[in-house]
Amino acid sequence: MGNKETPEEKVETVEEEKIEETVEYLESFKLLNTTNSSSRLYSEIKHNLEKKGRTITDMDILIASICITNNATLVTSDKNFKQMPDLQVELVG
Repeated sequence: MGNKETPEEKVETVEEEKIEETVEYLESFKLLNTTNSSSRLYSEIKHNLEKKGRTITDMDILIASICITNNATLVTSDKNFKQMPDLQVELVG
């Protein structure tokens, strides 16, 4: 007979291929990390928003500070990011 794959083996092969494709796709993006500059900016943004009575999650402020520090545009469907000063935002969806 030959090396015939079982249905389970076929599914496993397809899943492995999808995982590899996904990893390759994700690796095409530049990873931005927090830095001393973005951390300082985070605290400034948080302080200024609190003074104005605005509440935005810490994670959103962190994302914004990293994007601003790296001169990056944030592509998101979250309209709350429009409240962030100096953040370049492209709304989608």
